[in-house]
Amino acid sequence: MESQSLIYIQKELKDRVGRDVWLRTKRERRNHSLKQGVIEGTYPSLFTVRAAEGCMSFTYTDVLTQAVELFWDEQPVSQMLS
Repeated sequence: MESQSLIYIQKELKDRVGRDVWLRTKRERRNHSLKQGVIEGTYPSLFTVRAAEGCMSFTYTDVLTQAVELFWDEQPVSQMLS
């Protein structure tokens, strides 16, 4: 089941290369960082996002375990902040 989820995440991100994304990363307990960027590329085990701070890379497992949460333009901002 986990590999099916990873394949789904990878496909979703591949379909959105070049599009805007909001990222919420969990750094420490109850400490989140919200950034806006563009999905730059997808690779077999990771994907990259270009933000104002530079290029960042994350694994698909980060998304699966919710260490990184992704939000698209069509999602409400209130959902990003909760």
